[in-house]
Amino acid sequence: MVAANPNDALALTNFGNVLNALHRREEALQSLDRALALAPGYPDGWCNRGNVLQDMGRLEEALASYDWALSLKPDFLLALNNRGNTLTKLRQYEAALGSYDYALMLNEKIYRGACPSCRYAATPVPIRRGLGRL
Repeated sequence: MVAANPNDALALTNFGNVLNALHRREEALQSLDRALALAPGYPDGWCNRGNVLQDMGRLEEALASYDWALSLKPDFLLALNNRGNTLTKLRQYEAALGSYDYALMLNEKIYRGACPSCRYAATPVPIRRGLGRL
């Protein structure tokens, strides 16, 4: 598909996702970077790029990709969640909670069912451990 459409940003993004799933991270990143050179305003591409970088352990770069995706689409729930996950790995727990809380606020279905104690219960375990040390 990519060989037939080497300038198709969506095909390159999907190809990058497949390469990432195969743990071919450098190739995945190259495919996503090519896709984003063709379509720099594609937030899903930036989010996927962040996923590859996170899998490579390049957390600061992953965070920058999620932030760029969110600058293009501020209500991008997946990017907010992935941003929170990256911040958790960086032990920036309060900032991670901010991303998760904003995602919950945007997702009305979850938000309407929330109760005061649900926020803590729904918080990933590493963040709860970090909060216990604050």
